[in-house]
Amino acid sequence: MRETVLEAVLRSADAPSEVQRNRFAAFLKKQYGQEVPLRWEQDPALEKGFRLCLRRHALADKQWLGLRRPTLMPMHLSPSPCVSA
Repeated sequence: MRETVLEAVLRSADAPSEVQRNRFAAFLKKQYGQEVPLRWEQDPALEKGFRLCLRRHALADKQWLGLRRPTLMPMHLSPSPCVSA
C-alpha cells in the first residue's frame, strides 16, 4: 500500500507576509484539491519574488514491507518541480 504526500517549499530573500502565505496556500489547495503543507526557506540569491517547489513523498505501509508495525515510512522523494513567482 502506497500513499503520496505533498509538501510545498516557498523560497525568497525575505519572509512572505501572512497575506502572501494565504494566497500561496489557496493556490496549492485549488491546484491539488487538498491542503498542502507550506514551509518557507530563506534564499538570499532570490532578490525579488518567490520560488515555489513541490515535493512528493511516496510512503509505504511497514506491514506491507514485512515489518511488524503498520506505520508509514518515507520510501522515495521525487525531484521537486519549482515555479518562480
